[in-house]
Amino acid sequence: MGAQHAACLGALPEAQLAAVADLEERRAQEVASRWGATAYGDYHEMLAQEGLAAVIVATSDAAHREPCSAAAHAGAHILVEKPLATTLADCDAIAEAAEQHGVRVLVGHTLRWEPRYVLARDAISRGDIGVVSFIFARRNNVASVARRVGRDTNVARFLAIHDIDWVQWALAERAVSVTARAVSRVLADMGTPDAYFILLRFPSGVLSCVEAAWVLPEQGSGQLDFQLEAVGSEGALHISVQDQGLRIDRAGGLRFPDIVYGPVIRGHVQGVYVEELRHFLAVARGEVEPACAVAEGRAAVAAVLAAERSAESGREVPVE
Repeated sequence: MGAQHAACLGALPEAQLAAVADLEERRAQEVASRWGATAYGDYHEMLAQEGLAAVIVATSDAAHREPCSAAAHAGAHILVEKPLATTLADCDAIAEAAEQHGVRVLVGHTLRWEPRYVLARDAISRGDIGVVSFIFARRNNVASVARRVGRDTNVARFLAIHDIDWVQWALAERAVSVTARAVSRVLADMGTPDAYFILLRFPSGVLSCVEAAWVLPEQGSGQLDFQLEAVGSEGALHISVQDQGLRIDRAGGLRFPDIVYGPVIRGHVQGVYVEELRHFLAVARGEVEPACAVAEGRAAVAAVLAAERSAESGREVPVE
């Protein structure tokens, strides 16, 4: 995601990528050299040397607290990849550092810029489908994703959290309790779940079921399967993200190029990631409030942690 953000910044004339830091300095150099930036093997040195206006934190999930705190101390506004952190203590530490040093933080929950999901949320907010009864969301990905990142995170934190954040945003309320179950068969050798089924209960009485899995076959006809259904007293809405609207049939099977998140058109990156960064720059300039602030990022983490506890205990668990 760090390399993705760097490419998207190149599409925005109002900002310049100044520096890239990675523990593997070779990787930092690869990205930095493409955009005329300076590479560092230590982000503390980068922050001390560069006088940055803003920082994007795209480390692994459990390693967000220290870079965010250091960036805040340096006076840099922060875009931090989801999840905000993997513990509530780390979420709170990031919030405290930002408040102490007067910097703004945007949590990168991309569904807040994904056109289908934004329009669906707006429809619910306007009351287009009346009183919402239930919401179902699915976010399934291929097994290679799990093999790549599954030792550093799990499918609830990596995928389900997108839809948990979206449901809480769309309903303008937060889950009070969670019942979850997980299964680990395909990825048993990694000790990480193949899938989670998460039932969230809200103060208004709405129920939401979030399904997240990352064991779809690599050579299957669909590389991802994202769906959403919300049903209310006066209507329903449906999202289906499977074939992307563009299918390429060739040797080795069907392919569905990305047309929403970061497609390259006429040599320039477009899509959700670019719009997210454009919003972040407006946040950094003080023109708008963050579309997903720290408190909302924390609320999504709290629900995911409750799902993990529920799956382990087999019981309904309150959300902290």
